[in-house]
Amino acid sequence: MFRDLHRMLLGLGLAWALTLPAAAQAPKPVVLTPVQAAYLKTETKKANEAFIKQVAKTAGASEPQVRRALPDEKRITDRMARLVSALEQDLKRSLSEEEKATISAAEEARKKSINDAQTEALRK
Repeated sequence: MFRDLHRMLLGLGLAWALTLPAAAQAPKPVVLTPVQAAYLKTETKKANEAFIKQVAKTAGASEPQVRRALPDEKRITDRMARLVSALEQDLKRSLSEEEKATISAAEEARKKSINDAQTEALRK
């Protein structure tokens, strides 16, 4: 009985180990056609511009102030914390919790718009 259990566990362990390389493989990157890439670029720009306008309106800042406050996309940072901190420093006042929540909601809307655009680009 012990041998049967041992064999069964060994077999399960081997089967599990064989599935690891397949599960660890990264998905293949998607290559967009020129039309898809142009669409995605345009829609991403629209989403970013709408976000900047919403943040400027909410914080009482100018659009150039918001653009300066945005961290570079390539930086590993909390985008919202960096944006709020830079805006507060530039405006010389603290943003209210309501303003921060509105800015956070605008960021989520921006991300959703870009995600939707990525999905739509693949259909084109």
